[in-house]
Amino acid sequence: MGSIFPVEARYVPILMIGLENSGKTTILHWLKSNQAVSTSKTVDPNAEKISLKEVKMSIWDIGGPNHNRHLWNHYLTKSQGLIYVIDSSDHARLHESISEFHDFIYKYMLSHMPMLVLCNKQDLPNTVSPIHLNRKINLGRDLYNLKIGSCCGLTGEGLHEGLSWIYNQIPNR
Repeated sequence: MGSIFPVEARYVPILMIGLENSGKTTILHWLKSNQAVSTSKTVDPNAEKISLKEVKMSIWDIGGPNHNRHLWNHYLTKSQGLIYVIDSSDHARLHESISEFHDFIYKYMLSHMPMLVLCNKQDLPNTVSPIHLNRKINLGRDLYNLKIGSCCGLTGEGLHEGLSWIYNQIPNR
């Protein structure tokens, strides 16, 4: 059976997940075009090849509605890294988002995989900071390859730094 990712070996396969409306598709489109693009609800998985200087990735954006979350594991099997996007302005769903992240990483024992948690929508008022989110996630030393960073999917702020970090964490790329 073939890979679900593009065949070119130089592109590192990365899975991007998170609850619906967290900004995954907006981030993916910004990374591809360096501009904000109007998006709509993700129905089918999106995949893009991203090249940022030395960073070359095939990123899969999988929709976050509850009925799609069972697909996350299917795309995980060929991934070498995980990006989890949190809407840092949605205080009402913050607990649910953190709970989904915990459940996913512990269910599939992902302590070995580089993981980038992006606190998206940092351009909005009253957002949760990466420092505050780090305390809420409270994973302790279970995950030695985890980074929590801030970003804005509409402006691209923080995205290059985050992608460079996760790319550099992946051995034998």
